[in-house]
Amino acid sequence: NLDLDKVENSSETGNPDVDQDVENKLEIDGEQRNENLQLKYIEINDSLDPHKSQLLVNKFSHSNLIQSSVPLINKSRNLFNFITEKSTNIMEKALLPQYLQQKELAQKLGNCEEGEAGDQSREDDSSGGREEINEVEVNGEEIDCGRLLEELRKELVSPFIDNREATISRLTSELRSALSQKDALLQQYSSANKERESMVMKYAISEKQRLDLQRNLEQSHSRLKQLISDNEVLTSKLKTAFNERSRVTQMLDVKCRELIDAQKELEKLREDLDLREVKLKWTQTKLKSELQSHKETSDKLEKASLRINELKDECENVRRESSESIKKFQQSEENKAVTLDHQLKEQHARLILERHVVEDKEAERLQLLKEIETLNHRQQVLIEENNALTLRINELDAIYTKLKRNFDELQVVSEERLKAINDLTVKSEALEGTRLKLVARNQELLATESELQRLQAANKELQVDMDCCVQRENQMLEFTQKLTDKNVRLQSDFTITESRLKELEKELVPFREQVKELKARIKEITEELRDEKKKRADECELLARHLAEQTKMAENLKQLLEDSKGENLVLKRKHQMTIKELTREVGQLKKKLEGTSTDGAVQERTPSVLSLNEEADKEAGVIYNELDKQALVDRVIKLQRVNVKRAEKLDFLEEHTRVLVAELQKKTKIIQNYILSETFDAMGSNERDKYKVGFKVRLGKFEVINIGDLLSCCHRI
Repeated sequence: NLDLDKVENSSETGNPDVDQDVENKLEIDGEQRNENLQLKYIEINDSLDPHKSQLLVNKFSHSNLIQSSVPLINKSRNLFNFITEKSTNIMEKALLPQYLQQKELAQKLGNCEEGEAGDQSREDDSSGGREEINEVEVNGEEIDCGRLLEELRKELVSPFIDNREATISRLTSELRSALSQKDALLQQYSSANKERESMVMKYAISEKQRLDLQRNLEQSHSRLKQLISDNEVLTSKLKTAFNERSRVTQMLDVKCRELIDAQKELEKLREDLDLREVKLKWTQTKLKSELQSHKETSDKLEKASLRINELKDECENVRRESSESIKKFQQSEENKAVTLDHQLKEQHARLILERHVVEDKEAERLQLLKEIETLNHRQQVLIEENNALTLRINELDAIYTKLKRNFDELQVVSEERLKAINDLTVKSEALEGTRLKLVARNQELLATESELQRLQAANKELQVDMDCCVQRENQMLEFTQKLTDKNVRLQSDFTITESRLKELEKELVPFREQVKELKARIKEITEELRDEKKKRADECELLARHLAEQTKMAENLKQLLEDSKGENLVLKRKHQMTIKELTREVGQLKKKLEGTSTDGAVQERTPSVLSLNEEADKEAGVIYNELDKQALVDRVIKLQRVNVKRAEKLDFLEEHTRVLVAELQKKTKIIQNYILSETFDAMGSNERDKYKVGFKVRLGKFEVINIGDLLSCCHRI
């Protein structure tokens, strides 16, 4: 579809747009052919795989869609060729005035050069005779020829110089545009070179794919023959499998009927066995109830026999007593006749009562004997029934064992038949699977036959394409020859640019060294910054420790203050107690002194003999009172001294606490000012900032609380 003459003409004229259009066309055609070859290669590979029959159908539809879109692609290709031809014509029309202008400029430059050469020759010719003909007389006046020539030359050359300057400026601008076009052409050449290499690679890949397609086509032919033979074998196997399946189904139906009959017999036997088990359970429960009633009647019989024996003993005792009483009555005296008569009546009444009791008991005994006889008879009947039931149970056990044996045999037979049924079902499923596989294989064979026909048609198309590719290859070889010539020219330009690049790299070496030095300097600065951060952190830790020590000292002082306060209260209480005791003792002493004074007034009235003794006693009492007062005074003085010492100690502690509070205030102010003035963003993370803010708040609270507590304690003291 490409016009090679047009390509050659465009390459000779050096039109870059036409070259680029041609290369784009070649690239698009090569890509389309490669895509077609890849699609056909994929379809052949997929057709060789029997498990991808479903995918083949989709691919066939896709390939049909591609084949239906071929006319549209050809139309678009023709439209593209038409557009490229029109664009080349437009470019030629656009470049024609420029070419004509360049031609006119070249002619003008040639004329100018010829004129300059003529002027120079004229100057050379006239230089010899210039000395001779310098002055000419016209109408009696002398005219300088050189001056006239110079004026004429200026008049002639000045417009020519202006035109030349305009042409030079225009030519410089055109030269710049040509240089820019040259750069663009160099870029286009590099891209064309890359595209050429890619086209060569694509051609090699397409050739390899063609060979692979031929090989795969041969393999598909052999595979098709093998599939046809496999199909024949599978059809024969399928026929035998169908025959075997019909025979197995008949056997399976017979076995199913036999199994159904056996199951019905088994259900009947199970029902009979259940009925007999129910009857056996009913007879067993009845036997148990009869045995319990027999036990109860035997217990009642024993109780009745014991009661009869007791009544007999009582009757004998009554008879014996009555005989003894009669004998005693006969042997008694006459004066006891009335009492005996009375006793006899009582005994007679007792005998009547006992006779009635004995008669009742005799009736009960007879009734019990009758019940015993009936119970014995019933017991014999129950024993006979029990024997009959035992015999029946033995018979039922024998029947049960026989039925159980039959049931086990039937169960074994049913299991064997179930196994046979399962085997037959498995075989039937396998046969069904083989039938489905055979149907699928038949479908695959039909699909492969259609695919083979399609591949044969595609092979013909590929053969035609290969012939076109051979022609295209010859054309491309000629085109590559031209491109290699261009490549040589551009290679020389590339070496020049490469040398320039090396020079620029040499110039970049000192800049790289400066960058390395700056990086090393940055590392040193970062290390210094890290050390400074560590120092700041250590200083903060020291300040925190010092603050903690000061807080501990303040707490200790607070504790001492509280202790001294407690001691002071205790001492005050002791002093109050001692003062109370002293006042009490002073009152007692005053009372004693008053008593002694009254005794002295009375004794003055006594005789003089006793006055000496009384005076001696009075002196002794006065001495004793003076000694007691002296001890009290000494004790009061001691207590006052102790109180003074305590007051001095409290004053010292108060001053010491004030000094410590002042130091704490100063240190807290220093720490607060340091923390407020320090830029913590450059020293630590956000967590440390949060910690320091909390530390400030706690420090302020601690300062207020401790100072308030100390001042309140001092005021209380």
